Parts: sequence; C-alpha cells; structure tokens
Amino acid sequence: MAPETLRLCEWGRAALDGWSANDRAEVRRAVENWRLNNRMGMAPLSCDETGLRARQWVGVVEAAGRTIEIYPKLDAALLKTNAPDAAQVPTVMSNLLWMLDVSAERTIYEADVAALDALESFFDLFAWLLARRLLNELQSGLPHRYEVHQGDLSGVRGRINLTRQVTTLWDRRDRIACVWDEFTPDTPLLRLFKSACRFLQPRAKHPATVGLLADCLTMLDDVSEMPPFEALAQARDVRWDRATQRFRTSFDLARRLLQGSAPALGSGDEDTFVFLLDMNKVFENFVAAALEERFQTRIETQKRVGFLFPELLKHRIAQDADYFWHRDGALWIGDAKYKSLAGENALTFAALDIEDNEVRAGQVLSPDDVRQLTVYAELARLKNEGQARLALFYPFVGAGTFAARGAMAWNGCEFYLVPVRVGGFIGAPHLDDALPDF
Repeated sequence: MAPETLRLCEWGRAALDGWSANDRAEVRRAVENWRLNNRMGMAPLSCDETGLRARQWVGVVEAAGRTIEIYPKLDAALLKTNAPDAAQVPTVMSNLLWMLDVSAERTIYEADVAALDALESFFDLFAWLLARRLLNELQSGLPHRYEVHQGDLSGVRGRINLTRQVTTLWDRRDRIACVWDEFTPDTPLLRLFKSACRFLQPRAKHPATVGLLADCLTMLDDVSEMPPFEALAQARDVRWDRATQRFRTSFDLARRLLQGSAPALGSGDEDTFVFLLDMNKVFENFVAAALEERFQTRIETQKRVGFLFPELLKHRIAQDADYFWHRDGALWIGDAKYKSLAGENALTFAALDIEDNEVRAGQVLSPDDVRQLTVYAELARLKNEGQARLALFYPFVGAGTFAARGAMAWNGCEFYLVPVRVGGFIGAPHLDDALPDF
C-alpha cells in the first residue's frame, strides 16, 4: 500500500488527525537523525501533539508508512495558504526545478524542460536533476580505473598469492591463488550512481524521468549492484582526478539522496527516507546565477569582507557578503534574504520595527538588513576597495510592480531593493526575466 501523503508549504502547519504517538515519534526520529547527519543546529520540521510545523526546508519525509511533502511558496496563490492543492503542485515543482537546475549549472535550459509539463513528485524532481546530468557525463565516457582482484583460478593471472597458495590451497593442484589488476568501470563512484538510480527507479513516475533513469542504468550495466549503505561506505574512497571531476555535482546529489535512505547513516529503518532542501541556500545560488547572466561577470559568493573585531586573535566575528562583484569600475555588494515572498507589493523603504521572520517581505524592510549591508560597505572601504553600491535581493512571485527601488544609505552608499522573480512567469522562465533593471 502506498504511503499516506500529507502536503504542506514551508513555514506551514498541519494537524495530525489520526496519527498515533508512534507515528509522530517515528517522524521525529527520522528528522532528528537527518539533522544530526547534516550537522544542523535546528530540526527542519517539528512534529508533536500540536501537529506539524515546517520551516524553510522543502522536500520529502517518509516514516511510519506516511509521506510528508513540504513545498516552497513559489506561486502567488500559496502566499496565504498552508498547503498546495493538486492543481498548484505542477507549477510550484516546475519553478523549483528551474531554480535548482540553473543554480547548479549556471546555464539556461529551455527545451529539455518542456518534457516535464506535469511534474508532481519530489522523487521525479530528484531523478531529473540527477539522471539528466549524469547521463550526459556517462555518454561522454565511463571513467575506468585499475581495481585489485583476488581469486582461485585454474591458471595464473597476474601474480600468485603465495601465502594463500601454501596454506589454504596447499593440496589443490587444480587451483592457483592469484592477485591481478583489472581496468574496469566497476568503481566505487559508478556503484554509487547505480545504487542511487535503483533507489529512484521505483519511486519516479513521470515518463521523462523514468526514461532517463533507464538510460543511466543501461550505461551502468557493467557496474556491480550494491545496497545504499555499502555504496556510501565505498564512496568514501572515491579518487578525484581529471577523469572523474566532471561527475562531482552528480556525486554530491547521489550521495545526499542515499544518505537519506540508508539506515546505517542515521535515517531510521529501511522504510524511512528524508531529503530536504534549504530554500535559503537555493535562493542564494539562484540569485548568483541570475547576476552572472545579467552582468556577464564572475560573482564572488560568501566573500569575506572583514571582521567586526579585527584586533582579536579569536572571536573576531567574520563578515561574509553573499555577493561581491565589480562592474564598470564600480564595486557592488549584495545580500539575499529569503523570508516570506513578495506578492502584489514590492519591498519599499518604509521600514517598520517588526522583528518577525514570517512578516511578508513585501510589507517591511528590516533595519537589520540595512545595517548588515552598510557594515559590509564600510569594511570594504577600510580595505581601500572604494565606495560600494549595495543591493538587497528578495524573492518575488506576484504579478504586481516588478521594479528595483533605490535610496541613499546613511554612509553615502547607493542602496537598492531588488526583487528576484521566482514564480509568476509568463511563458517559459528565463534568467533574463529574473531580475529587473537596477
């Protein structure tokens, strides 16, 4: 029987009518183990007697025969709701897939996504992200390496294992203990990929993703089958070189997927799966891709601009800007704020003294955000970087005014509020449409 599915949006709540105490405990255990495995300070999802409460993490939790799906609010119709209905899911998933894909590749895709006109499953999303990229790399050639093999053969191959021959096989004239090297694609890296594709294969439903997984598995036909926990254990020995480096992005996703399913790595029993995406990080990466596309220049991310107490040897409090770039001789420093998404109204300079992360970004500009960016500018000035222009980026999904606003900050820096379109596109999404002029 298919797991019972409960849908909600990020920062949403859901009642757990009919859930037993054991059901709640299983979900808590799965989420807590996933938190520890990913070294998070706070659980991405709470589950207690009052119900479920999501944060800004989106994805899937499977435990106790139930499935919890947490969706981002990448649709204006979801801004004031706790959960998407069936008709809203494909739009949200399409927007999320687009953000994830362009963030990872720093490129614009259009034609391939036309096949995903009705994406309704997180597993299909994961399968598309992994299999499409992996298949392209596999078609360019499977990486091989020399693997050491041992066996008792009828003839000599490689070198004779004298210790085994004179002990275990001393009375066997028909067998010779051999050790040999074989140049093979059956490596820990490709075993990990095959295990991830096998895991996704029964869960993916969309024809496009099912086909991609099948094509990947065909390419990996000469690679050994392996359960997730064994593939993950062997993947610790993956050797990165010029032949394998191109698989790094696919490797990171495959490893995270299998970590969410492997009981040996803290995700519960074999019927448990947890895979969640931090929308803060997704949005940061998406903005970086949009800026690089718009300005055709390299955007430095998480740039260390200085310290609040530079004279201290410890506890100097590093200050890292989300974005740092130069254009036309001017220095730009930017910061991304994925709070609640702006709908009909764009962010304005009418700051209110409200300290609440759940206040819609379209209603309030936080003074803390202004102070943070202007401190970055002053630290850059101390390094003789010159006068900086500042930009605060926030997500926008509505059909209202889509325009940047500018004002002069207290330290003489031009300060821009820049909406970033993550939903509400007319036609196929394109990175050129993600940012307004500023």
